[in-house]
Amino acid sequence: MKKIMALIFTAILMLGISSPVFASEEKDIAKALEMIEQTNLEIEKKIEKGVTKADKLYAEYLKDIQRLEEDEKLENDVKKRTELKNEITAKYEKKRDKIIAKVYDETLELSTKTIDKVAKLGVKAECNWIDVRFGDKVVKIDPVRVVGY
Repeated sequence: MKKIMALIFTAILMLGISSPVFASEEKDIAKALEMIEQTNLEIEKKIEKGVTKADKLYAEYLKDIQRLEEDEKLENDVKKRTELKNEITAKYEKKRDKIIAKVYDETLELSTKTIDKVAKLGVKAECNWIDVRFGDKVVKIDPVRVVGY
């Protein structure tokens, strides 16, 4: 009888001690998932902002190229037209690539920090590379996704 009572007492004691641990783990996981969601929302905003800028820049670039093609003064000067087109294209690509680099760097930093933080809370996460179009160029950007607990 004493052994049975001791086993019951031990079982009750173990359940009493382990319940707060499970509750704590669930809170940590919930907190980690919330952090991931928050980071992904920030990343989405940064992507939208960058895409909007790049699309506007691309529209301006296309207008500039169209004006160049319709310029009657350059109609017979193929060399000059080609030079101007190359200059316009180089300027556009430099500005577009600057926008892309900024978005890429900022989102990668957000993802990396969040992945490190949630790992400490017991959640395994990784970058989930997605294709994003900036003007006429597609780039992989990195929201966070949960891999496991």
